[in-house]
Amino acid sequence: FPSLEYLLLQWIPKLKGWRKMMCRSSTSSSSSEEESQVLQNCCYYSAFPRLKKLKFHEVELEFVPEEFRDLLALESLCLYSCTQLKEVPEWIDTLTSLKKL
Repeated sequence: FPSLEYLLLQWIPKLKGWRKMMCRSSTSSSSSEEESQVLQNCCYYSAFPRLKKLKFHEVELEFVPEEFRDLLALESLCLYSCTQLKEVPEWIDTLTSLKKL
């Protein structure tokens, strides 16, 4: 998905093995300029060079995955109701495009 700009991961309480999971996806576009992808049973492939928005909703992540360091175009990272999240990593400030956390 090299031109993917928006990714929403929601209601995945047991998400583990970030790169190894298989998923079923559905695509919708929220505007003519923005491609969006909603992954409901979720996975993550680290080749999203144009990803601007990433939202997690009710996902039991304990840590922000190290692979996120490669999301250099990321402008918004939303971690909503991720109650198991222990900390935001120190390296988050290396995402120089990030405007909203």
